[in-house]
Amino acid sequence: MKFDVIIPSLLVSPAWFADANPPRLPALESLLLRGGVTHGNAWPQCALDCFGCSAGVAALSALGDGIEVGNHGWMFAEPAHFQADRDTVNLLPRARLAISDAEALSLIAALNTNFADRGLVFVRGDSGQWYVQCETSELPETTPIHIARGGNLFDKLPRSRGKLSWKAIQNEAQMLLFADPVNAAREGVGTLTINGLWFWGEPLVPAEVESQPKVLEMSYDGLDSGLRRNDGLLEALGDARRRVTVVPAEAGTQSVVTHFESDVLNTGLRRDDDSIAKIKPNPSIGAVFGDISLAKGLAAWSLLPFSPMHELAIHQPPAAHSVVITDSLSAHLDRGDLAAWREALAAMEANLFVPLLRALREATIDELVLTLPRDHDALVSTIHAASFRGARGWWNNLRKPPRPFLEYPLA
Repeated sequence: MKFDVIIPSLLVSPAWFADANPPRLPALESLLLRGGVTHGNAWPQCALDCFGCSAGVAALSALGDGIEVGNHGWMFAEPAHFQADRDTVNLLPRARLAISDAEALSLIAALNTNFADRGLVFVRGDSGQWYVQCETSELPETTPIHIARGGNLFDKLPRSRGKLSWKAIQNEAQMLLFADPVNAAREGVGTLTINGLWFWGEPLVPAEVESQPKVLEMSYDGLDSGLRRNDGLLEALGDARRRVTVVPAEAGTQSVVTHFESDVLNTGLRRDDDSIAKIKPNPSIGAVFGDISLAKGLAAWSLLPFSPMHELAIHQPPAAHSVVITDSLSAHLDRGDLAAWREALAAMEANLFVPLLRALREATIDELVLTLPRDHDALVSTIHAASFRGARGWWNNLRKPPRPFLEYPLA
């Protein structure tokens, strides 16, 4: 049994604790000591890497956020407050703004009216996240919002790759939002205005649109862990469910051929085409748990069952290989609420790291891969149950004390 656990916003800068003692997490630190540490890609790329996925993070999140992604390009259109400060501009994200449903719907309607002539469609997902839909060929090169918040924004504006000027679009959106009655009302009661958008989340390599259906291959195991075991997946795939056909394989084989219309697979959701694409690029994964739309979207993209975090039972693994993606800490950091972040961290230690440590000691699970992203890399630690047994376990018990989890150096 194996778990992959990915947790953004756990490793933060020591600058957060200039006037307070950094927290310690004994169970997490014991896990890191047992497994050692290597480095991987930063958030959110590390989550896509786990699934062997090259799709766009915004398109995947939209898929898991109740949106029909269709034959389009997608990015996040993060509502923000831009605050001028001498020679730079600071970005305050959506978590700081407490945007009501009525405000969001009104502003999105104004954006759609203004940018309709450029083929842009703004949409709000079930989670409250804002997205923008455009032609695939118009997706720009962008900077993730958690990177943009630190430093000079002028160096991180979107870089166009098509006919649209995304810098001009961003400036125009800022002027439109600034003048909107919603912001006049917010300013009147002393609330931060929603005076701009931050675009990001395109595929690293934009997919080209194809007109022909794709033929993909997967194992019966993949089918059993996907379509047959989770009818809700068909609903999550939306119109795609009407374009899925399972064809029996040749006699004596264990594979099936599945036909998908191309618009299910393109626009960043299309899998790599070096050879026959695999429906499950990481065929060992059997279940996905999470608390964000990206996790749900990755599950749908991989044809895997998805479950919310409260259904996770580490002592009873639901599959030979489960992936857990939890982002319960980020909102506290976005709001600058260190006390709430500490409280959520303590709950994560008790409810996740302690049970994982116990499960490894008892060999309920055989392997744990912890991925803890930072701004520009991620700590990756692989811990095996064997490290707790026999001579190896005895030796590990004599090793030096665990290092504080916030003191691991950058790659």
